[in-house]
Amino acid sequence: MNISILRECTKVRSLSQGIILPAGARILLIGGQNGVNSNGEIVSRGDVAKQVKPALINLQLVLTTADGTLEDLVKMTIIMQQNY
Repeated sequence: MNISILRECTKVRSLSQGIILPAGARILLIGGQNGVNSNGEIVSRGDVAKQVKPALINLQLVLTTADGTLEDLVKMTIIMQQNY
């Protein structure tokens, strides 16, 4: 697969400001997953540690639905907030 990386946009050559994927390429962008159950209810409200597992299960469900696995992830950012 031929992927074009745009580096001309910045003076910092180690960064890429954009990537052009060829026609037919497949990319999955996953929005924020949180600790909710299958009914959309927050699991263990107020206990961020107990909400991590269902959040990661929800992430895996999205990947599985798209025929992907955790090994297919390029980047993952985890933001945790207490009292939610």
